[in-house]
Amino acid sequence: MQVDSLPREVDLLAVCDRFREWSGLSESRIGQLCAGNPAFLARLRGGASCTIRLYTRALQWFSAHWPAHLEWPPDVPRPEPAPAREQEKGAA
Repeated sequence: MQVDSLPREVDLLAVCDRFREWSGLSESRIGQLCAGNPAFLARLRGGASCTIRLYTRALQWFSAHWPAHLEWPPDVPRPEPAPAREQEKGAA
């Protein structure tokens, strides 16, 4: 595994902050939506880490739900949104 492929929690938090400003949703609600855990983002802010799988799943959720007019954080690579069927599996 290359170092570049490791989760960067700060990237995920930057995406979350931009999405939260736009949506008005609480961080716990966004954590529930993107990772299935209301405490997920607060734990990352507190210094916790996450698996590559969870990082990818959360970032994929943001990419799929990102408003067209809102600029994605420029320092964070944006994944292509997954097909709807894969998103549904990830939400289950």
